[in-house]
Amino acid sequence: MGPEAEVRSPRFTGSGWLAFPALKAAYKHVQLELEFRPEAWDGILLLAGERDDLQGDFMALILHHGFIEFRFDCGSGVGTVRSTQTVRLNEWNTLTVYRHRWDAWIQLNQEKRVEGRSKGLFARITFREPLFVGGPGNTTGLERLPVRTGFKGCVRHLEANEHRYRFPLAPQGDAANGFDVEECTADRCSKVPCSHGGKCLTTGGDTAVCLCPLGYTGDLCETRVDLQ
Repeated sequence: MGPEAEVRSPRFTGSGWLAFPALKAAYKHVQLELEFRPEAWDGILLLAGERDDLQGDFMALILHHGFIEFRFDCGSGVGTVRSTQTVRLNEWNTLTVYRHRWDAWIQLNQEKRVEGRSKGLFARITFREPLFVGGPGNTTGLERLPVRTGFKGCVRHLEANEHRYRFPLAPQGDAANGFDVEECTADRCSKVPCSHGGKCLTTGGDTAVCLCPLGYTGDLCETRVDLQ
């Protein structure tokens, strides 16, 4: 079990993952909503498919050189839809992915939708394997993807076809199992608005402090200090 049992907003280390039950009623249509905070330019954010060796149908959401790529194969060839902008590193990003049959679009943050389609005539994706989030789980055959490492960073919202996932392990949450996942601390700094260019640092436990530049002091670096 480990600490994964309690995680509400997971932070992935690059080698960890969470596994959720296989997607249901998604073979023709899937819409994903995510909020994530990447700490590295490359990584597998989400992976689901028909077989654990990635032969056959699959869909994958990956970070590749900072761009979001949605790759999907309905059984007759891979389609790739790629964001025109890079993600914002160490900040919260929003992403919507929509796939209907062989057509798909993605929208990263507020950029324009980017559209694409898979190859061939097949239009359904069979999902038998778990939905892996934050990394590839036990999936092999990753040479079909340009990135083989897991995602490094936090995810605080994941929705598939209007089902909002709860990250703790069942029965508290929806995750079936997980590996090398910790609680995200990034949100603590959103409650500590350091002023005058102060930098927020998370400390142990649930606290965060401001590191103030020269000439300022106080909990939020709000007080000016005379250096004379």
